[in-house]
Amino acid sequence: MLALIGLTALVHFSLQIISNQFYTHEIPILASLLYVLGGGTDIIVAAHMLRKAINEKSQQFLRMGIGLCLLGTTFVLLGLGAIGTFGFITPDSVDLALHLLIVGTGLSALFFTLSPTSARLHSGVIQLVVALVLLVVLVVGIYQLHPILPALYHSLGVPTLLRQQLITGVLLLFFFAALRFALFNGGKAPKESVQWYIIGISVLALVMLNYLLSSLPGDAYSWAGRFFHVMAAGAFIQYLWWDAKGE
Repeated sequence: MLALIGLTALVHFSLQIISNQFYTHEIPILASLLYVLGGGTDIIVAAHMLRKAINEKSQQFLRMGIGLCLLGTTFVLLGLGAIGTFGFITPDSVDLALHLLIVGTGLSALFFTLSPTSARLHSGVIQLVVALVLLVVLVVGIYQLHPILPALYHSLGVPTLLRQQLITGVLLLFFFAALRFALFNGGKAPKESVQWYIIGISVLALVMLNYLLSSLPGDAYSWAGRFFHVMAAGAFIQYLWWDAKGE
């Protein structure tokens, strides 16, 4: 955790320098590529976790898999939206994408936080189907109710207090989830695979911190958040590697 705090401080000051010295702007194709790359990787790892949950009847792996699947699906949808797949990109569509980001990552962080458990699984397929149906309902609901949802920007580049509070809440959930996993074994050193999973969740907290500091898509902080999400996906791939080796 101390290393993560140190990395956060280093990234923050580095981005301050970059923001002052260089002009950054949105590049939709690159943004879409980063979103889809990170999200697609999340979904691949989630599939492994869900299969393991059903084979081992593990409630923990089910929640881990659902959380990662929700996260990956959210970022894939954001990636498709970044290149105008769902219509022309406007300030309203940016606000809609942010609502999706907050809801999707918030649900994901909630499942991560609830994951550490030794409870046995009884109806994993049903829970998985319910979770995925819930995500579809929420995505469609956000799209349909967007005109009456509270605005997350006063104007372009000026975030509302509500936006900052919601993203801070998701950030804290990711941090708390990583802390719960770290303490779940009663102070004993977790397996190598679990350590990588904890690193992945911790980096997701760093992703949300950069989105919190970002004022609009395309600034230095939003790019940092996208790259850090790919790094988190890389940590989850490392989890997959070590778990396959039984470590």
